[in-house]
Amino acid sequence: MMTGRIYVLKYEGDPKTKFEQFHKLARTIDMEFEGDMEKGHFNGGPYVAGFHISFRGKYEVKGEKIEVTIFEKPALVTWELVESTLKRFVMED
Repeated sequence: MMTGRIYVLKYEGDPKTKFEQFHKLARTIDMEFEGDMEKGHFNGGPYVAGFHISFRGKYEVKGEKIEVTIFEKPALVTWELVESTLKRFVMED
């Protein structure tokens, strides 16, 4: 595991819908998720080929932007992949 980066992203779409999508995604990939539409934290992730791909972080909504802090990620997952995945999720309707 490696330590931290902060991403500030402008999100698109309805905040409530985006929150529900994130909550559903978290359950799908065995990620513990606790929070509401304003702030929260997450921990965990899927098992891929017998390896636990685990992340730990928090989020906070600030107006039309969301600040996502990743505290830990697998060493084999690049920061570029983390950023592109976050952007894709946050910007999709």
